[in-house]
Amino acid sequence: MSDEEPDTYEMSERILSIIPHFHRTFGLYIERNRLEAGICNKNQEKALLVLRDNDGMIASRLGACLNLQRGSLTSLVDGLVDMGFVMKSPDADDRRKAHLELTPEGRSYIDERHDSLRARIGESLLALSRSERREFGQGLEALLEAFKRIEAREEKND
Repeated sequence: MSDEEPDTYEMSERILSIIPHFHRTFGLYIERNRLEAGICNKNQEKALLVLRDNDGMIASRLGACLNLQRGSLTSLVDGLVDMGFVMKSPDADDRRKAHLELTPEGRSYIDERHDSLRARIGESLLALSRSERREFGQGLEALLEAFKRIEAREEKND
């Protein structure tokens, strides 16, 4: 194994090549899972997942995570508040900012959707052998840890 600097161009290409494979392999499960519930649109479900995984956050940060402009974010959040899935309150540090968090109903809804989706994906992974699943799991863990480190550095630069 070489001690050379990893080629960031090649790494970038690999990351970009994952996206269409992910969508072809799991995108249909995600869409079917969302349609089964028939309550939230795609961006609303993404917002609930982000809020769930971050234990709430400032509205502007949610907008950045979802790549939404202020007007679209406002409509999305208002819809989730109207459904009773999200609670909006002034931020403790800066009252000009809105803090968002899941209500018990919102957490229950997104937990059910998450569990259903996890079961479907789990079934599809049975197409891999035990050793392939182990290797895939290790790769996913490394990818997730790398994403977390990159996100942490990006947040420091915001």
